[in-house]
Amino acid sequence: MDMFGTEVLGDYVEHMEVREQDLVNVREVWRILSPNMRSILGDFYKTQYLVQAHSQFRNFNVERLIEKQFAYWNNLFSGAIDSAYRDQVRKIGMTHRKYNISMGQYILAYGWLLNRFEELVRKYTRCAERTLDLMSSVRRLVFIDMALAADAYYVVFID
Repeated sequence: MDMFGTEVLGDYVEHMEVREQDLVNVREVWRILSPNMRSILGDFYKTQYLVQAHSQFRNFNVERLIEKQFAYWNNLFSGAIDSAYRDQVRKIGMTHRKYNISMGQYILAYGWLLNRFEELVRKYTRCAERTLDLMSSVRRLVFIDMALAADAYYVVFID
């Protein structure tokens, strides 16, 4: 089976120790984030890397990208870590690589977003321990997501 097979996805889930409570937690986090997500993404597209991307691509449509990202995060936070999700991550990873978005930039983007997510979760939960629990669950899924995207970059490099 190739690196995008169900077995690898299962290995990633097992390695990150994703449990049922993590899936409950990420859905709770999404209830906090979703009303604010378009604003977060709007700020994200104003960061240095993304402003540079605006100038490199003629058809860079921020509103369209925000909607696509909103749908993507909605899917991730639903906790559906299955073959359809895996295939979507692969396609997105390969598309990012096609447009010369480096894995470093990809990781930095996730870091920026995770920081914003945590700020918002902390604001709404107002409990440090609960914020830690919720963000631990979010990190588990986000790192699986990044690992799958990194696999897609690898395939592009060897193909």
